[in-house]
Amino acid sequence: MIGITGITAALVRTIPACTIFSMMPRRILSGQPAAGGLALINSIGAFGAFVGPYLVGFPRDKTGSFEPDMIGMTVVQLIATVLWASIRIFMRDE
Repeated sequence: MIGITGITAALVRTIPACTIFSMMPRRILSGQPAAGGLALINSIGAFGAFVGPYLVGFPRDKTGSFEPDMIGMTVVQLIATVLWASIRIFMRDE
């Protein structure tokens, strides 16, 4: 039950962040560069959708536990939060 609660909490925070993240190139760039920014975001997302199951499955097969996967996802979310905050600070200075 705790695991499902944790996954739900992670999704509640992750899914809205995707929407906000995809709007950032439109705010920073305009015209053709904005299209390139959106294409880059979509390409990174497609790459993540391809690589993600392998990154989850390999440690699960080696350890028999999802704990390394959850720790890895937590670290990635923390890095994303720091990057997002730094972009907000950068945009505020302009």
